Amino acid sequence: MGAEAALRDPSLTDALAVATELAVDARLGLSSTEAGLRLAQAGPNQLHTEPPVPAWRHFLSQFQDPLVYLLLLAVAVTLAIWGLEGRTGWPIDAVVILVIVCLNAALGFFQESRSQKAAAALTRMTAATSAVL
Repeated sequence: MGAEAALRDPSLTDALAVATELAVDARLGLSSTEAGLRLAQAGPNQLHTEPPVPAWRHFLSQFQDPLVYLLLLAVAVTLAIWGLEGRTGWPIDAVVILVIVCLNAALGFFQESRSQKAAAALTRMTAATSAVL
């Protein structure tokens, strides 16, 4: 990394230089008053996260796949042919395809939910903590 990256990333810069740039006494830190003022100006020192996506959106996202579109088109075509032929009996082919698509979506939803919970647990386990003067 070049000098430009070091200027933008405090982790690549000498601690004394960062303290000087931020007008902080490197030995004593900030006073409570100054820390309160900076907190009011800049907000808390925390990572910004995206709000969680609702479960219904996760479920509907399981249907966003070209193969699912093709299968739903097959259901529509099967129902259209069934209707043109006089609607005798049940449209078994369309029902079976629709059930399989819904089961596939449910399975994908539950697997994705489990993996998200596992990733959240790993994030909690590896959360970084530090003591600040």
